[in-house]
Amino acid sequence: MASTRKYIAELNGYLNAISDLNDQVGFRHGYFAGIKKIGALDPVDRIESMFGAEAVENLRSSNRRDECNLIKSYALCNAAGADQMDSKARKPSLTETIVWRIQQYLNLDDYCNETIHHRWISSFSERGFSCRSTFLSTASHLVWVVFSTRHDDISGSNTA
Repeated sequence: MASTRKYIAELNGYLNAISDLNDQVGFRHGYFAGIKKIGALDPVDRIESMFGAEAVENLRSSNRRDECNLIKSYALCNAAGADQMDSKARKPSLTETIVWRIQQYLNLDDYCNETIHHRWISSFSERGFSCRSTFLSTASHLVWVVFSTRHDDISGSNTA
C-alpha cells in the first residue's frame, strides 16, 4: 500500500500539471491537493481552521458523481486548443481521462487502505481566487482538492 501522504503528493503534482495546461490568457488557475491529520478535531473544524468560515458555510455532502461533475467543469476549462485535445473521436476523451485519473487518486480505499467516512463539496474565496473544492475525511486524515481561478492579465502585455 502507498502511504496516503505520498499518494496525495502525487495527486497534487498531477493537478499542478492540469492547472498549467489551463493557465491561458485571461485566467490564473491553481489546482492543488493536500492532506492533514485530523487529530482530535472534527473534520469540519479542520476545514474551517484551514480554509475559513466561508468554506464551512458552503459545505454540502457529496458523492463521486458530484465530484466527477466538479472535476469535469475544470479539466480543460481554459486550455488552448481544448476542442482538438478533447475531440469526440478520441475515446475516452481527454476530459474523461482527467476525471478518471483524479477520481482514481481520490479512491483511498483501494490504494491507501483508508476508508472514506465523509465527502463534501464547497466553494469559497481566498486571496482573490474563487475556489471550488472537494473534501474527504477518513478516520485520521482530511484530504482536499481545490480548483481555483482568478481573472488576471497573464498574457504578459499591459494595456494601461
